[in-house]
Amino acid sequence: MDFLGETMGIVRILTNAIRLQAVARVAQPKQTFAPLELTKRLNIYLRSQFAGNGFVRFPISTDSCVTFDSTPEKIAGGVIYFDQTKSRDKPIKLVLIGDIHAALQNFNAIINKYRAGLEDGSVQLVFLGDLIHPERGSDLENMTTSIQIMRQMMVLMEQYPGQIHWVRGDHENLFDGNLHKGFIFQCDEMRKALASEAGPEFAEQYLQEVQAFFENLPYFAVIHGSQGLTFAGHSPVSKGGRNFSDLVAAREDRSGPNHRSPYLYNRPTCFWHTREERLAMGYDDIDVRMTLKRLFNCDGAYQMFGFPRALSETDLAKITVVSGHNRLDDLSRFQLEGFTNTIFCLQSFFSNPEIIEIEQGAISFTNLY
Repeated sequence: MDFLGETMGIVRILTNAIRLQAVARVAQPKQTFAPLELTKRLNIYLRSQFAGNGFVRFPISTDSCVTFDSTPEKIAGGVIYFDQTKSRDKPIKLVLIGDIHAALQNFNAIINKYRAGLEDGSVQLVFLGDLIHPERGSDLENMTTSIQIMRQMMVLMEQYPGQIHWVRGDHENLFDGNLHKGFIFQCDEMRKALASEAGPEFAEQYLQEVQAFFENLPYFAVIHGSQGLTFAGHSPVSKGGRNFSDLVAAREDRSGPNHRSPYLYNRPTCFWHTREERLAMGYDDIDVRMTLKRLFNCDGAYQMFGFPRALSETDLAKITVVSGHNRLDDLSRFQLEGFTNTIFCLQSFFSNPEIIEIEQGAISFTNLY
């Protein structure tokens, strides 16, 4: 073969190689970030759960959702209602868990403790917010365990739909510039950690989806059984009470830069130190009684829960309220004094926290370990 022929042969070989590389690049699947795809799927799931009304009944049936005058774009969470009044072959145990605050060991222990019940459908877990952001220690800016818990919760919610419930707390936020521990702004730290993990290609979209996930979480839970009625949430009571419309249409005020919600920051007056805090975010016995009266006794709202009549004052006084969010020093459970209703405050980041189990509306306490 002459020199020209050899040269043309080499050119053809190189041309084919370049063409094959181009085809391979076109055929190569688009790179994805798995946590982003998981978060997208869960946002679709949560939006479909609360679509159009902000109220969903568990166990889910064809008539689970009721019609209510609120639009989907105003829904960010709402009310989940657990009906334990009907007899079933296998009664469902509902477990209420207080603030985890990035305590990964406790979180894993809770899942392991109730894994068998999740597998056979006899248990539902309700986390009352603040799963993320360390509460104590010298490493308050470290978001490693927060991200691990968030990811595991998302996987579990997809693995056990309708059995794992995440009620939103004030720490479920990426953009609250006022939320800090010891002047460590944990929302900023979480946002930076998530963006770094996602990388420049997916960071912005991932942060938007995670924030949307937080805003899609329910805010309140009502547990109704033959032996009692419980109203639970991260911060379920506020000044002046709430009516049913407020509860099912609970939403973020997205006009502000911090995405703060008035439904997540209230505590009993005794937990606030300054007069300004007590006036703005403190509640007393009258606020609790007003909340329960508006929720179960006004404007026909009781019908949403399938009650045959509005609850009397005597009935309302028997409702148990369960809250997270409160500072309990070294106590994992604290019962408030000076209130007509029984009010329990829970925290679950201590060494051996108490958690609440509810069967047929009856409350019992158990230690995690």
